[in-house]
Amino acid sequence: MWLDPRPQIADLHAVYDASYFQNSHFFEGTSHLYGYYDYFEERFMKQSAYQGLLREVKLHLTSFSGGQSRFLDIGCGLGYLMDVAHDEGFQVSGVEFNQVAANRLKSKYVFPVYSGDILDFNDQPFDVITLMDVIEHFLDPMQSMAHIRGLVKPGGLLVLTTMDCDGIVSRILGTRIEDFRRVREHVFFFTRKSIRDLLDKEGFEVIKIESHGHYFRLGFLAHRLKLVSPLFGGLFSGLVGLLRIEQVRVYVNPLTKMIVYARRKI
Repeated sequence: MWLDPRPQIADLHAVYDASYFQNSHFFEGTSHLYGYYDYFEERFMKQSAYQGLLREVKLHLTSFSGGQSRFLDIGCGLGYLMDVAHDEGFQVSGVEFNQVAANRLKSKYVFPVYSGDILDFNDQPFDVITLMDVIEHFLDPMQSMAHIRGLVKPGGLLVLTTMDCDGIVSRILGTRIEDFRRVREHVFFFTRKSIRDLLDKEGFEVIKIESHGHYFRLGFLAHRLKLVSPLFGGLFSGLVGLLRIEQVRVYVNPLTKMIVYARRKI
């Protein structure tokens, strides 16, 4: 499935600006539903989850060598995953389409960061490439994945997350799901079968696909639930406020996203 009509490059640049990671209008309707309400606040929750991700990556990467194994995060945002990967012994690099975010990264870290389209990026092959909630943003994911294949070493890993749009919860909720309503940035949508078929066609062997969740603070989760169901979200928000547990952190897996581990065929 894909967005019709598809946005143009100019449309995407209008979305990926300084407000993308702190979008104060996030909860004000579909036209404002893009990016993050406050990505900075999510840093520690995301990095805690990324530690588990990196442990899983190392289990599948038999050739890991501390300080030598090359790691590329495509759509690296503000560098949270890169930071954790560096701590885990990887030699990290990033690619970021958002020029504002890329400039911030370059001023803060010594990690190499390329600002621009992945199709224009070339380098020596990497042991691991990650695309965390990125593939749905590509204007042509088939072309992008064909290019990315050349950036992965034979036997290297590709790890990606995206919406599981054919899962039972996704089918039940349909267009009430936030990912479907992000029409200013989400262009393509995948099922487990279609992502497996795409990766197989582009020279990857899928190791496993499983559902993928996130950590949320209960106060923020209540606001997100209102996007799906104003009634249920409102009731949940009232309960959270009554109990004063807005800052409590919980792991939520609504079974609407998937994480895919794949190895480049030799």
